[in-house]
Amino acid sequence: MKRGKCTVLGGLFCCGLLLGGLTGCEYLPHEANVTLSPAAIQTVVEQSRPANTAIMQAFEQHDLVAIGDYHWNDAFIDYAMTLIQSPAFSEQVQHIVVEFGNGQYQSLINDYVAGKAVSDAQVQEALRGSLYFMAWAPDVYGRFFAAVRVRNAQLPPEQQLHVHLAEAPFDWLTLRDKQVWQQAAQSKSDHFYQVAEERLQQQQKALLIFGAFHLISAPDDFVQREAESSWPLATRLQTHYPGSLYTLWPLTEPAVVSAYQALPAPSLIPVKTTPIQSERMIDILPKARFKLAEMGEREAKVGDLFDAFLYLGESERSTLFPRSVMDDTAWMAEMQRRADLIGGKMQKRFNEIRRNSEAHYRTRNEKISAR
Repeated sequence: MKRGKCTVLGGLFCCGLLLGGLTGCEYLPHEANVTLSPAAIQTVVEQSRPANTAIMQAFEQHDLVAIGDYHWNDAFIDYAMTLIQSPAFSEQVQHIVVEFGNGQYQSLINDYVAGKAVSDAQVQEALRGSLYFMAWAPDVYGRFFAAVRVRNAQLPPEQQLHVHLAEAPFDWLTLRDKQVWQQAAQSKSDHFYQVAEERLQQQQKALLIFGAFHLISAPDDFVQREAESSWPLATRLQTHYPGSLYTLWPLTEPAVVSAYQALPAPSLIPVKTTPIQSERMIDILPKARFKLAEMGEREAKVGDLFDAFLYLGESERSTLFPRSVMDDTAWMAEMQRRADLIGGKMQKRFNEIRRNSEAHYRTRNEKISAR
Protein backbone atom coordinates (compact mmCIF):
# COMPACT_ATOMS: atom_id res chain seq x y z
CA MET A 1 0.00 0.00 0.00
CA LYS A 2 1.29 3.46 -0.83
CA ARG A 3 2.62 5.58 2.00
CA GLY A 4 0.39 8.47 2.99
CA LYS A 5 -2.87 7.00 1.71
CA CYS A 6 -5.65 6.45 4.25
CA THR A 7 -8.26 3.79 3.76
CA VAL A 8 -10.65 1.76 5.85
CA LEU A 9 -10.48 -1.98 5.28
CA GLY A 10 -12.96 -4.03 7.26
CA GLY A 11 -12.20 -3.40 10.95
CA LEU A 12 -8.70 -2.09 10.29
CA PHE A 13 -7.49 1.46 9.84
CA CYS A 14 -4.44 2.31 7.79
CA CYS A 15 -3.00 5.79 7.72
CA GLY A 16 0.37 7.20 6.65
CA LEU A 17 2.04 8.50 9.80
CA LEU A 18 5.33 10.12 10.58
CA LEU A 19 5.78 10.18 14.34
CA GLY A 20 9.12 9.36 15.85
CA GLY A 21 9.92 5.85 14.69
CA LEU A 22 6.48 5.22 13.17
CA THR A 23 6.34 5.69 9.41
CA GLY A 24 4.32 4.40 6.50
CA CYS A 25 1.08 2.48 6.79
CA GLU A 26 0.04 0.95 10.08
CA TYR A 27 -2.79 -1.55 10.31
CA LEU A 28 -4.34 -0.94 13.70
CA PRO A 29 -7.53 -2.30 15.26
CA HIS A 30 -10.22 0.15 16.25
CA GLU A 31 -10.48 -1.66 19.57
CA ALA A 32 -8.15 -3.53 21.89
CA ASN A 33 -7.41 -7.14 21.14
CA VAL A 34 -6.70 -9.93 23.64
CA THR A 35 -4.31 -12.46 22.09
CA LEU A 36 -3.97 -14.89 24.99
CA SER A 37 -5.67 -18.28 24.92
CA PRO A 38 -8.52 -19.01 27.37
CA ALA A 39 -6.14 -21.20 29.36
CA ALA A 40 -3.56 -18.40 29.60
CA ILE A 41 -6.26 -15.94 30.65
CA GLN A 42 -7.33 -18.34 33.40
CA THR A 43 -3.73 -18.53 34.59
CA VAL A 44 -3.58 -14.72 34.76
CA VAL A 45 -6.82 -14.67 36.77
CA GLU A 46 -5.51 -17.29 39.20
CA GLN A 47 -2.26 -15.39 39.76
CA SER A 48 -3.91 -12.00 40.32
CA ARG A 49 -4.43 -10.64 43.82
CA PRO A 50 -6.80 -8.33 45.72
CA ALA A 51 -5.60 -4.81 44.92
CA ASN A 52 -5.41 -3.34 48.43
CA THR A 53 -3.47 -6.30 49.80
CA ALA A 54 -1.11 -6.40 46.82
CA ILE A 55 -0.42 -2.67 46.98
CA MET A 56 0.42 -2.75 50.66
CA GLN A 57 2.71 -5.73 50.02
CA ALA A 58 4.38 -3.67 47.26
CA PHE A 59 5.01 -0.91 49.82
CA GLU A 60 6.90 -3.43 51.95
CA GLN A 61 9.45 -3.81 49.14
CA HIS A 62 9.33 -0.36 47.50
CA ASP A 63 9.23 3.18 48.85
CA LEU A 64 6.98 4.42 46.06
CA VAL A 65 3.88 2.85 44.50
CA ALA A 66 2.38 4.69 41.52
CA ILE A 67 -1.19 4.46 40.24
CA GLY A 68 -1.68 5.48 36.63
CA ASP A 69 -4.54 7.93 36.14
CA TYR A 70 -6.66 7.64 33.00
CA HIS A 71 -7.81 11.24 32.62
CA TRP A 72 -11.59 11.82 32.56
CA ASN A 73 -12.24 8.32 33.87
CA ASP A 74 -13.21 8.70 37.54
CA ALA A 75 -12.78 5.04 38.46
CA PHE A 76 -9.08 5.05 39.23
CA ILE A 77 -9.09 8.19 41.38
CA ASP A 78 -12.19 6.83 43.12
CA TYR A 79 -10.22 3.68 43.84
CA ALA A 80 -7.30 5.71 45.23
CA MET A 81 -9.80 7.33 47.62
CA THR A 82 -10.87 3.94 48.95
CA LEU A 83 -7.26 2.84 49.27
CA ILE A 84 -6.25 5.79 51.47
CA GLN A 85 -9.24 5.16 53.73
CA SER A 86 -7.92 1.73 54.72
CA PRO A 87 -6.20 1.48 58.13
CA ALA A 88 -3.32 -0.47 56.57
CA PHE A 89 -2.49 2.43 54.28
CA SER A 90 -2.20 5.16 56.91
CA GLU A 91 -0.22 2.85 59.18
CA GLN A 92 2.46 2.48 56.51
CA VAL A 93 2.17 5.53 54.19
CA GLN A 94 1.71 9.21 55.04
CA HIS A 95 2.65 10.88 51.75
CA ILE A 96 0.81 11.22 48.44
CA VAL A 97 2.33 12.89 45.35
CA VAL A 98 -0.17 13.96 42.69
CA GLU A 99 0.14 15.37 39.20
CA PHE A 100 -3.08 17.38 39.54
CA GLY A 101 -2.58 20.77 41.17
CA ASN A 102 -0.32 23.78 40.73
CA GLY A 103 2.54 23.90 43.25
CA GLN A 104 1.81 27.59 43.76
CA TYR A 105 -1.09 26.41 45.94
CA GLN A 106 0.86 23.90 48.06
CA SER A 107 0.35 25.77 51.34
CA LEU A 108 -3.38 26.06 50.64
CA ILE A 109 -3.68 22.31 50.05
CA ASN A 110 -1.65 21.68 53.21
CA ASP A 111 -4.17 23.70 55.20
CA TYR A 112 -7.17 22.09 53.51
CA VAL A 113 -6.18 18.46 54.10
CA ALA A 114 -5.24 19.39 57.69
CA GLY A 115 -8.84 20.48 58.27
CA LYS A 116 -8.30 24.23 58.37
CA ALA A 117 -10.77 26.82 57.07
CA VAL A 118 -10.23 26.48 53.32
CA SER A 119 -13.22 26.38 50.98
CA ASP A 120 -13.82 23.91 48.17
CA ALA A 121 -13.74 26.88 45.77
CA GLN A 122 -10.22 27.71 46.90
CA VAL A 123 -9.17 24.12 46.37
CA GLN A 124 -10.49 24.36 42.81
CA GLU A 125 -8.01 27.16 42.17
CA ALA A 126 -5.16 24.69 42.67
CA LEU A 127 -6.61 22.50 39.92
CA ARG A 128 -7.62 25.33 37.63
CA GLY A 129 -4.18 26.89 37.93
CA SER A 130 -2.47 23.83 36.46
CA LEU A 131 -0.66 23.86 33.14
CA TYR A 132 -3.14 21.35 31.67
CA PHE A 133 -6.20 22.73 33.43
CA MET A 134 -8.68 20.84 31.23
CA ALA A 135 -7.34 17.48 32.39
CA TRP A 136 -8.50 18.21 35.94
CA ALA A 137 -11.97 19.56 35.10
CA PRO A 138 -13.81 16.42 36.35
CA ASP A 139 -15.09 16.74 39.92
CA VAL A 140 -13.22 13.64 41.06
CA TYR A 141 -9.92 15.46 41.62
CA GLY A 142 -11.46 17.92 44.04
CA ARG A 143 -13.19 15.00 45.74
CA PHE A 144 -9.82 13.31 46.19
CA PHE A 145 -8.50 16.24 48.23
CA ALA A 146 -11.73 16.16 50.22
CA ALA A 147 -11.27 12.44 50.90
CA VAL A 148 -7.80 13.11 52.31
CA ARG A 149 -9.24 15.85 54.54
CA VAL A 150 -11.93 13.48 55.85
CA ARG A 151 -9.42 10.71 56.46
CA ASN A 152 -7.04 13.02 58.32
CA ALA A 153 -9.84 14.02 60.69
CA GLN A 154 -9.96 10.36 61.72
CA LEU A 155 -6.22 9.87 62.20
CA PRO A 156 -3.74 10.72 64.98
CA PRO A 157 -1.21 13.44 64.02
CA GLU A 158 1.62 11.00 63.32
CA GLN A 159 -0.45 9.13 60.75
CA GLN A 160 -2.05 12.06 58.93
CA LEU A 161 -1.64 12.21 55.17
CA HIS A 162 0.34 14.88 53.33
CA VAL A 163 -0.42 15.69 49.70
CA HIS A 164 2.42 17.01 47.56
CA LEU A 165 1.58 18.87 44.34
CA ALA A 166 4.15 17.76 41.76
CA GLU A 167 3.64 20.55 39.24
CA ALA A 168 5.96 23.55 39.52
CA PRO A 169 4.38 26.89 40.52
CA PHE A 170 2.89 28.66 37.51
CA ASP A 171 0.78 31.82 37.23
CA TRP A 172 -1.91 31.91 34.54
CA LEU A 173 -3.17 35.32 35.62
CA THR A 174 -0.01 37.06 34.40
CA LEU A 175 0.53 34.85 31.34
CA ARG A 176 0.47 36.74 28.07
CA ASP A 177 3.20 34.88 26.19
CA LYS A 178 2.63 31.43 24.70
CA GLN A 179 6.34 30.64 24.93
CA VAL A 180 6.30 30.91 28.72
CA TRP A 181 3.65 28.20 28.86
CA GLN A 182 5.55 26.06 26.35
CA GLN A 183 8.73 26.27 28.40
CA ALA A 184 6.84 25.30 31.57
CA ALA A 185 5.14 22.39 29.78
CA GLN A 186 8.42 21.10 28.35
CA SER A 187 10.13 21.11 31.74
CA LYS A 188 7.21 19.88 33.86
CA SER A 189 8.67 16.41 34.43
CA ASP A 190 11.74 17.95 36.08
CA HIS A 191 9.60 19.17 38.96
CA PHE A 192 7.65 15.89 39.03
CA TYR A 193 10.95 14.13 39.59
CA GLN A 194 12.15 16.63 42.16
CA VAL A 195 9.06 16.23 44.35
CA ALA A 196 9.14 12.41 44.11
CA GLU A 197 12.89 12.34 44.79
CA GLU A 198 12.39 14.44 47.93
CA ARG A 199 10.23 11.66 49.35
CA LEU A 200 13.01 9.14 48.72
CA GLN A 201 15.71 11.35 50.17
CA GLN A 202 13.62 11.89 53.29
CA GLN A 203 12.92 8.14 53.50
CA GLN A 204 9.19 8.66 53.16
CA LYS A 205 6.98 6.04 51.57
CA ALA A 206 4.58 7.67 49.11
CA LEU A 207 1.67 6.89 46.83
CA LEU A 208 2.13 8.56 43.43
CA ILE A 209 -0.83 9.41 41.18
CA PHE A 210 0.13 10.51 37.66
CA GLY A 211 -1.15 10.17 34.14
CA ALA A 212 -0.34 6.60 33.15
CA PHE A 213 2.13 7.47 30.40
CA HIS A 214 4.38 9.12 32.99
CA LEU A 215 4.79 5.67 34.54
CA ILE A 216 6.31 3.79 31.60
CA SER A 217 9.75 2.19 31.71
CA ALA A 218 11.38 3.54 28.55
CA PRO A 219 13.68 1.29 26.47
CA ASP A 220 17.44 1.60 26.98
CA ASP A 221 18.18 3.10 23.56
CA PHE A 222 15.63 5.87 24.18
CA VAL A 223 17.25 6.65 27.53
CA GLN A 224 20.70 6.75 25.95
CA ARG A 225 19.78 9.09 23.11
CA GLU A 226 17.33 11.48 24.80
CA ALA A 227 17.85 14.15 27.45
CA GLU A 228 16.79 13.07 30.93
CA SER A 229 14.09 15.75 31.05
CA SER A 230 12.24 13.88 28.29
CA TRP A 231 12.23 10.52 30.08
CA PRO A 232 8.99 9.34 31.70
CA LEU A 233 8.95 9.99 35.45
CA ALA A 234 9.10 6.28 36.25
CA THR A 235 12.17 5.82 34.06
CA ARG A 236 14.03 8.62 35.87
CA LEU A 237 13.18 7.23 39.30
CA GLN A 238 14.08 3.67 38.34
CA THR A 239 17.37 4.82 36.80
CA HIS A 240 18.57 6.81 39.81
CA TYR A 241 16.84 4.78 42.54
CA PRO A 242 16.66 1.15 41.35
CA GLY A 243 14.00 -0.88 43.12
CA SER A 244 12.31 2.17 44.63
CA LEU A 245 9.15 2.17 42.48
CA TYR A 246 6.24 -0.16 41.72
CA THR A 247 3.96 0.96 38.88
CA LEU A 248 0.29 0.19 38.19
CA TRP A 249 -1.33 0.73 34.80
CA PRO A 250 -5.11 1.32 34.61
CA LEU A 251 -6.87 -1.43 32.67
CA THR A 252 -9.62 0.36 30.74
CA GLU A 253 -10.33 -1.00 27.27
CA PRO A 254 -13.71 -2.79 27.27
CA ALA A 255 -12.52 -5.79 25.24
CA VAL A 256 -9.65 -6.42 27.65
CA VAL A 257 -11.71 -5.76 30.77
CA SER A 258 -14.30 -8.23 29.48
CA ALA A 259 -11.66 -10.92 28.97
CA TYR A 260 -10.78 -10.74 32.67
CA GLN A 261 -14.30 -10.40 34.02
CA ALA A 262 -13.77 -13.47 36.22
CA LEU A 263 -11.57 -11.27 38.40
CA PRO A 264 -13.12 -9.59 41.43
CA ALA A 265 -12.73 -5.82 41.39
CA PRO A 266 -10.41 -4.35 42.47
CA SER A 267 -7.55 -6.68 41.57
CA LEU A 268 -3.89 -6.37 40.69
CA ILE A 269 -2.61 -8.32 37.68
CA PRO A 270 1.19 -8.79 37.83
CA VAL A 271 2.61 -8.39 34.33
CA LYS A 272 6.14 -9.69 34.81
CA THR A 273 5.27 -13.14 36.17
CA THR A 274 2.03 -14.06 34.34
CA PRO A 275 1.27 -14.88 30.69
CA ILE A 276 0.01 -11.33 30.13
CA GLN A 277 3.64 -10.15 30.08
CA SER A 278 3.91 -11.16 26.39
CA GLU A 279 0.92 -9.09 25.23
CA ARG A 280 1.79 -6.10 23.04
CA MET A 281 0.82 -2.81 24.63
CA ILE A 282 -0.75 -1.64 21.37
CA ASP A 283 -3.14 -4.60 21.58
CA ILE A 284 -4.09 -3.77 25.16
CA LEU A 285 -4.37 -0.03 24.37
CA PRO A 286 -4.17 0.83 20.64
CA LYS A 287 -3.61 4.55 21.19
CA ALA A 288 -0.38 3.74 23.03
CA ARG A 289 1.21 3.38 19.58
CA PHE A 290 1.93 7.11 19.49
CA LYS A 291 3.90 7.27 22.74
CA LEU A 292 5.66 3.98 22.06
CA ALA A 293 6.61 5.13 18.57
CA GLU A 294 8.20 8.25 20.01
CA MET A 295 10.37 5.95 22.10
CA GLY A 296 11.12 3.68 19.14
CA GLU A 297 9.41 0.69 20.75
CA ARG A 298 6.03 0.27 19.06
CA GLU A 299 6.04 -3.50 19.63
CA ALA A 300 6.76 -3.19 23.36
CA LYS A 301 5.37 -5.92 25.59
CA VAL A 302 3.48 -4.93 28.71
CA GLY A 303 5.94 -6.87 30.87
CA ASP A 304 8.66 -4.42 29.84
CA LEU A 305 6.70 -1.26 30.58
CA PHE A 306 5.30 -1.44 34.14
CA ASP A 307 4.73 -3.84 37.04
CA ALA A 308 1.00 -4.56 37.18
CA PHE A 309 -2.42 -3.78 35.77
CA LEU A 310 -5.01 -2.30 38.11
CA TYR A 311 -8.31 -4.00 37.28
CA LEU A 312 -11.49 -2.27 38.45
CA GLY A 313 -14.02 -3.92 36.17
CA GLU A 314 -16.04 -1.83 33.74
CA SER A 315 -15.46 1.91 33.82
CA GLU A 316 -16.45 4.84 31.67
CA ARG A 317 -14.54 7.81 30.32
CA SER A 318 -16.40 11.10 30.00
CA THR A 319 -15.85 13.56 27.16
CA LEU A 320 -17.90 16.40 28.67
CA PHE A 321 -17.23 19.22 31.09
CA PRO A 322 -19.23 18.79 34.32
CA ARG A 323 -22.40 20.85 34.49
CA SER A 324 -20.91 22.90 37.33
CA VAL A 325 -18.05 23.91 35.04
CA MET A 326 -20.35 24.82 32.17
CA ASP A 327 -22.46 26.98 34.48
CA ASP A 328 -19.41 28.92 35.67
CA THR A 329 -19.33 31.52 32.89
CA ALA A 330 -16.29 33.36 34.25
CA TRP A 331 -14.27 30.16 34.36
CA MET A 332 -15.40 29.12 30.88
CA ALA A 333 -14.29 32.52 29.56
CA GLU A 334 -10.90 32.16 31.27
CA MET A 335 -10.44 28.66 29.84
CA GLN A 336 -11.27 30.00 26.40
CA ARG A 337 -8.67 32.75 26.85
CA ARG A 338 -6.02 30.23 27.80
CA ALA A 339 -6.90 27.82 24.99
CA ASP A 340 -6.84 30.63 22.41
CA LEU A 341 -3.50 31.87 23.75
CA ILE A 342 -1.86 28.45 23.52
CA GLY A 343 -3.60 27.48 20.28
CA GLY A 344 -2.95 24.18 18.50
CA LYS A 345 -4.17 20.94 20.02
CA MET A 346 -5.24 22.55 23.29
CA GLN A 347 -7.44 25.09 21.55
CA LYS A 348 -8.94 22.49 19.23
CA ARG A 349 -9.66 20.08 22.06
CA PHE A 350 -11.16 22.74 24.30
CA ASN A 351 -13.49 23.96 21.56
CA GLU A 352 -14.55 20.41 20.80
CA ILE A 353 -15.34 19.55 24.42
CA ARG A 354 -17.16 22.84 24.90
CA ARG A 355 -19.36 22.32 21.81
CA ASN A 356 -20.16 18.74 22.80
CA SER A 357 -20.94 19.77 26.38
CA GLU A 358 -23.21 22.62 25.29
CA ALA A 359 -25.10 20.29 22.94
CA HIS A 360 -25.41 17.60 25.60
CA TYR A 361 -26.81 19.84 28.33
CA ARG A 362 -29.08 21.67 25.88
CA THR A 363 -30.58 18.36 24.76
CA ARG A 364 -31.01 17.20 28.34
CA ASN A 365 -32.75 20.44 29.29
CA GLU A 366 -35.08 20.07 26.30
CA LYS A 367 -36.00 16.55 27.37
CA ILE A 368 -36.70 17.70 30.91
CA SER A 369 -38.86 20.58 29.65
CA ALA A 370 -40.84 18.21 27.42
CA ARG A 371 -41.90 15.99 30.31
